[in-house]
Amino acid sequence: MRGRRPAPAVAQLLLGDGRGESGIARGRPPTESEARLSPHSPLHSFAGRLAAGAAAMDPDPPLPLIPAPVALERRPAPPLALGPGPVLVAWASPAAEPAARALAAVLREVGVDAALGDGGESPAAALVVRVGPAEAPALAAAAPASALDEGYELDIGTGRGELRAVAAAGAFWGVQTVRQLVRWRGPSSTRLPSLPSLTIVDFPTWRWRGLLLDTARHFLPPAALARAVDAAARLKLNVLHWHLTDDHGFRLTVPGRPKLTDVGGWRGETEGDGARHGGVYSPADVASILAAAASRHVTVVPGIDLPGHAGAALACASDFVDVVG
Repeated sequence: MRGRRPAPAVAQLLLGDGRGESGIARGRPPTESEARLSPHSPLHSFAGRLAAGAAAMDPDPPLPLIPAPVALERRPAPPLALGPGPVLVAWASPAAEPAARALAAVLREVGVDAALGDGGESPAAALVVRVGPAEAPALAAAAPASALDEGYELDIGTGRGELRAVAAAGAFWGVQTVRQLVRWRGPSSTRLPSLPSLTIVDFPTWRWRGLLLDTARHFLPPAALARAVDAAARLKLNVLHWHLTDDHGFRLTVPGRPKLTDVGGWRGETEGDGARHGGVYSPADVASILAAAASRHVTVVPGIDLPGHAGAALACASDFVDVVG
């Protein structure tokens, strides 16, 4: 299944959004070639029949998981229905409780009435999270030792599902896979949220899966930075390289050195746009971002450029510049 594009994505690309707009170009007049894709054109009708035919011929379309798991096996069984009524999410040990709570929160995002409970052996539990050295034997057999703590197993049947990992980080990444699956609607889906019947064994190829945010050049408000951390974690990125100082701005508050941010945190304009730009992260802002990242198993690597790329810092020390210049 890997490598094939789902028919709905092809249809959206060709047919647009159903309002007569091309899926290739929006927000501007269509080109001559795009006009041929209008809802009344023969090509549009052909594309629609092609997409519908492809969907009909593929009863088991690829699951939109990013990144693709190491091993995935679909089962010829009905999906696990998440409702109507309460859906019990249970943890089998104290180490599994944070992931179980995160999983319940993910289900509530799509309208599932998720309840929490302690006790993985309860027959009433629809989803169970297990975390421990011996809880994921298939993962232990497949993953290298360096990737074991970030790996997980996901086993979804018609009446019950289990997420298993040897460490908390792996369980958290498994929750992100469930987040993507519960938003997917397959050809046999009902209106109720559900999870497809499958087994997954997954672990990372790379220990460092990073996102670089250059807030030295372009300041991001703390709330936007927190959203970026959350979005990165949803894609199983585990490192945030947070660039805080450069020639273009000094964003990090340093006790006893107020000029570094009062002067170095702002610039009069950017490439002649005439707009003052800048911003500073307070100790409370930094603590908040670090806490948000830690709760998502994301490591923050601060980027502080000194002595090179020190233009913003040197702007606060004119006497020093006069001496060395």
